[in-house]
Amino acid sequence: MSISEKSRKTLWARSGNRCAICRIELVTEKDAHNVNLNLGEECHIISNKSKGPRHKPKYLDDYDAHSNLILLCRNHHRIIDEQNETYSEKLLHQIKTNHEKWVKLTIDKASKEESKASKMILKRITSGKEIVNIVNGMDVSEFDHDELKTQEEVDVIGSFLQNLRDWGDLFGMGVVETQQSIEIGFNLSKDLKEIEDLGFMIFGDSRKSKMTNDQKDDLGTWKIATIVIKRNDNTEIINLKEVADIIDKNKC
Repeated sequence: MSISEKSRKTLWARSGNRCAICRIELVTEKDAHNVNLNLGEECHIISNKSKGPRHKPKYLDDYDAHSNLILLCRNHHRIIDEQNETYSEKLLHQIKTNHEKWVKLTIDKASKEESKASKMILKRITSGKEIVNIVNGMDVSEFDHDELKTQEEVDVIGSFLQNLRDWGDLFGMGVVETQQSIEIGFNLSKDLKEIEDLGFMIFGDSRKSKMTNDQKDDLGTWKIATIVIKRNDNTEIINLKEVADIIDKNKC
């Protein structure tokens, strides 16, 4: 067997694109053309090979499940396998648990603080290509929607937002080719039309922000993707053209 796409996405998402030991960023922009450089490796805590590190011949669980995987940089992958007596199964599980907790707490805190510090006027999204550009390479997602009133709304909007998170994870791994990106945008355009037919509008944007943790450690610059779904009659929606016309009239 091999690592499933679901286990892979779960591992990368919960690891925050960081090595669980040194916490170096694993997928980074290689050059001005945004070609991703992937330094991450999906490592087995208990090897599935008979002579591999920490192998258990009677291991009852799935070797390729998320619970038996830890995301590391290439250097630390080699270190844990060469020093497998030091990096025991118990120690690696503890490192994995601590790291995934750190990622969740750090992202939650940083995202909340950034949201308070920056209030954006979001533009209306009219195509799937715009959505792809927003979620491509995102480190943090801020997705929100108006209260849903029917099961159809729950199914359509819930599925749409979950797909955005899943695609964002795959883009972050650098595994989405150009052709697939175009197909994703095309399908998202159809999802957008379905949501608009239900009486909603989609707004969104992305921004990059410097992030720090509780100890004020510099976590680097993160891309934050924001998608908000509002009902057509929501009074929070501002017609920017009307606002501009009013400002122009007042200047006269």
